[in-house]
Amino acid sequence: MSPSTDEPLATPIAGGLLHRIVRFGRALREAGIRANPGPLADLTAALPLIDLRRRDDFYYAARATLLTRPDQREDFDRIFALFWPPVAVPPGPGQEGPGGAPGAQPGTDGGEGEDAEGPEGQAQRFVSAGPAAPADEQADAPPLDSRSPAAAVMSYSQEEILRDKNFGDFTDEELARARRLMERMRWQAAMRLTRRSLASRQGQHLDLRRTMRRAFSTGGETLSWARRRRKLKPRPLVLICDVSGSMERYTRLLLQFLHTVSHGVGANVETFVFATRLTRITPSLRRRRVEEALDRVALDVSDWSGGTRTGEALAVFNRVWARRVLGRGAIALIISDGWDRGDPLQLDREMARLRRTAFRVIWLNPLLGSPHYRPLTRGMQAALPYLDEFLPVHNLNSLETLVGKLSSLPLRRTFDRRLKQRPPPPARQ
Repeated sequence: MSPSTDEPLATPIAGGLLHRIVRFGRALREAGIRANPGPLADLTAALPLIDLRRRDDFYYAARATLLTRPDQREDFDRIFALFWPPVAVPPGPGQEGPGGAPGAQPGTDGGEGEDAEGPEGQAQRFVSAGPAAPADEQADAPPLDSRSPAAAVMSYSQEEILRDKNFGDFTDEELARARRLMERMRWQAAMRLTRRSLASRQGQHLDLRRTMRRAFSTGGETLSWARRRRKLKPRPLVLICDVSGSMERYTRLLLQFLHTVSHGVGANVETFVFATRLTRITPSLRRRRVEEALDRVALDVSDWSGGTRTGEALAVFNRVWARRVLGRGAIALIISDGWDRGDPLQLDREMARLRRTAFRVIWLNPLLGSPHYRPLTRGMQAALPYLDEFLPVHNLNSLETLVGKLSSLPLRRTFDRRLKQRPPPPARQ
């Protein structure tokens, strides 16, 4: 049955349908079927050519574009049924099911009826314009093995929703799941050039000693030049987190984030928190278990949910700690919403000093994830001219963006012309 020209089909790029197709492809890959992005794109391009109200049309389009090996058809059919289970159409008056029972579908007598049963050329209609909900979302579905593709799809769906949710709206159960997701993040620290060198075939510098030794071993003839390159090491990371009252709804997740970075980035990490004063919590976060680490941090910090004096905290950091922890091209990460009750002139001076000593200064603001947020507070206006990056930190996706930013930083620091054209500091109010 070809689709009617006067009846609109379901939009193939609709968010719900496209989202489910992506999840369907991931479940197929978990089962060993090579449903890569290319075949998934072919399936999406074929959707306008079929009638999405017919399940068999969609099934054969998916099988033709995603399945390449006949021996995997059984796994394909099983996963397809989990995402788009058959939806029975209520029988009309006088219709009977198999064996004379009511509820049979038309065309199940072995003839060439318009509708048939099953994915092998026997199809049932879609009741809605898009595919039905997967079977794991039905109330009467049996429990699934955690290692099965269907269970992977269920966890992926929950994780995907959690990744877009704001930290301030998390429940206690979602906090526990977010912690597990953070622990699974793969951190890759930014690298820096050292003064040491090591042997390399593609090195930029000649290694005369190895060249001479190689020549002596070949009878005195120089056959090839030995080369060396500069050795790379991870850049140190300095985290300065605001735990004042305005950050209270984000503090629990951000402390988990600090613990994860301390154990997963593979570099020297120094961690500080501040509200009205600066506190170093690096020894507390070295505990392997996150619960023990956070309990220890709670004992160390005495100004939880207090006022925010960013300028004074940075002044203490620059005076006491900067020379110890900002060496070797360290990256400074400041996590704060920018609400500050201190002197903006002092914050301006301390940010300028921090900018001169750190390789990069990155400000993470949880409010930046809101589309209506504007950095109009005095604290943010004083800090913005000295920032290399101004990024949101309101959900798990923003943390993954931060991971990508850190891993892609250049090896050398480039001159920032914005500092020459910096606007004057805000006037005292």
